[in-house]
Amino acid sequence: MNTIYPELIFTKNSFRLSRKPIQGVFQVILFFGLAWLLAGCGNQDASVAIATATVTVATSLPPEPTATPTSTPTTEPTSTHPPTQEPIATPTPMPTPEIDSEAQNFYYKGLTYAAAGLMEEAIASFDQAIALQADYALVYLERGKLYMEQGQLGQAKSDFQYALEFTTDPAVKGEIKSLLQQLASVPTATPILQADKATPTPEVTVVIASGPPIEAQLGQPVSLPLGGTAHFEEANLSVVFQSVLEDSRCPRDIECFWSGQARIMIQAQQGETAATAFELNNNPPLKHDTISYAGYDIYLVQLDPYPETSDQPIPPEAYQATFVVNAK
Repeated sequence: MNTIYPELIFTKNSFRLSRKPIQGVFQVILFFGLAWLLAGCGNQDASVAIATATVTVATSLPPEPTATPTSTPTTEPTSTHPPTQEPIATPTPMPTPEIDSEAQNFYYKGLTYAAAGLMEEAIASFDQAIALQADYALVYLERGKLYMEQGQLGQAKSDFQYALEFTTDPAVKGEIKSLLQQLASVPTATPILQADKATPTPEVTVVIASGPPIEAQLGQPVSLPLGGTAHFEEANLSVVFQSVLEDSRCPRDIECFWSGQARIMIQAQQGETAATAFELNNNPPLKHDTISYAGYDIYLVQLDPYPETSDQPIPPEAYQATFVVNAK
């Protein structure tokens, strides 16, 4: 008698699986379930069939696939830290001279006058600023521009050179160099020896000034006529405008190859000590416009009047020298 089950055919002597493979746990469960069923019926031939089926199944099942190990790509670890860079050197700032507040006020006042077209007032304000602070580069720059507009090229060049020496600002230096190049490109008249055109001024020596002295204050400009005296009470100091040694400044009506200079003689005296004579020069690049005496600096701001023409000498009584005295 034949017993037929799905996918499995049993005969009297043997059994076989269909060609469709049965995988995994389902195959094992089905196999042992059928074995138990046949054993329960007591059929010895079935037991032999089971043993034969065991060999048949073992030989007919396809081999288990061998898993091929997948190689894991090796990647370099990515650092979360930014790459190390060389530190960027920070340039050391150049020291900037401290600007006196009053000198700065005169500087802005000069700019205001210049914007309004009041050139003489602007130059006078710039003169006051320089009198209070002799290393104020921007004042020299702006005053030089005014001189350049008025055709006083020698004075403009002197101011530009002075500004270039005192400034540490690269932008300001670039502007000054550009202005100096413009001055160099301006055609000049036939050079005139300033010694031949110097204003003939007789030397006047004054040891004791006539008339009462002018009371002055430290840090404030004071103007003295030739032979005049300024007395600074808080310093117990007197300054006398003694004489004009040379006035070779380039007159306004001509163009000169240099701005010329004015040299004067002063006397300084403190208390009852003997008076000491000093020479001052108004040409800034020469650095002879300031002298030191008894712990004070005496600075020549300017000498007036400025020569207008080469054929009109300035009379001695017309001269006025402006000074500023500061404690060191």
